[in-house]
Amino acid sequence: MNNTIEIVPALKRLELKHVGRWEELYMEFLSELNIITGDAGSGKSTIFRAIVKTIHPSARVEYPVSPTLGYTVGDISVELMAPDITLRIATSPSLSLVRDSNEPQGHFNLELLRSCIEATTPGTAILVEDEVIGVLDNHDYAEVVKLLNTSLCQVILIICHRLDPNQFRRARIYATFWDQEDDKLKMRLKQSGEVKS
Repeated sequence: MNNTIEIVPALKRLELKHVGRWEELYMEFLSELNIITGDAGSGKSTIFRAIVKTIHPSARVEYPVSPTLGYTVGDISVELMAPDITLRIATSPSLSLVRDSNEPQGHFNLELLRSCIEATTPGTAILVEDEVIGVLDNHDYAEVVKLLNTSLCQVILIICHRLDPNQFRRARIYATFWDQEDDKLKMRLKQSGEVKS
């Protein structure tokens, strides 16, 4: 399994133009929980890769981002929550978890996510790809729901299946979809989210 959890500076907005399958995309993020959902192949992972590639342009060759077919250049624009932030990432053993061969992958993913959230500092965000959530059993998924709903850091979660918006009432939820009429990939705001008081 690839590294599908990344710690980056907290994001305010993302714009894509001619990137991957996206002709154009504009998103604004809450400072807490943000969820991107949609069917397989609907551009969710491109969003993940575009954020990582912009924040760490040369460090992540495993996150390729290419221009939309028919274009020679694409554009990715990311605005951070705090423009002068210094990114600090904890290097404690908790971020270097090693999976015991007898431990279920889902439980390992839960503990890895918990460790990452505990290690974040103010002004940071956690990006979580669908593969992290996809292998969880029902018990571990329920634990992740609690963890995400109580997290104090920004979380951007990509999830393809199992999403019940009622479990994430405070989250901003975006849904990606292929618009048959316009023959292009689009995104709609499914739930605007609430700010915790």
